[in-house]
Amino acid sequence: MVKEAVRLGALSVDHLEATTIEDAEMLAQSETFAVGLPCTGLHLSKPTGGEYANLRRLVDFGAKVAIATNFNPGSSPTMSMPLAIAAAARFCGLTPQEAITACTINAASLLGLKDRGFIAPGARADLILLKHTDERMLAYEMGGDPVDAI
Repeated sequence: MVKEAVRLGALSVDHLEATTIEDAEMLAQSETFAVGLPCTGLHLSKPTGGEYANLRRLVDFGAKVAIATNFNPGSSPTMSMPLAIAAAARFCGLTPQEAITACTINAASLLGLKDRGFIAPGARADLILLKHTDERMLAYEMGGDPVDAI
């Protein structure tokens, strides 16, 4: 459905576990966001490994990539963005910085929110303070609660 989503000018296309090279090229040349849902692969994984979106390929081709939890009881019963970041880094090929970018500024941009998702003068201050001193811990730790304050 990537080809049809791009043809229709869809804002985003989600999951992407079976994305081909052609799909990645098409997304990179479009305004459609590629939304990876790494917790879905984690939840539905087989004993030999889950199916995960190749977000590394999408980033390398220049596609706009966001990640989300896909919170629902059938395929992803988690609301944990830190878990989504960790899974995106472990299984989808993103660096910790790319995974954080995918769920902050890129996710805000997907929603048309140009005044948030980043820290700068004049930006909306939707911030969380982490217990960690290194943001890469968001991708390293799995299942913890890294939030110190909102």
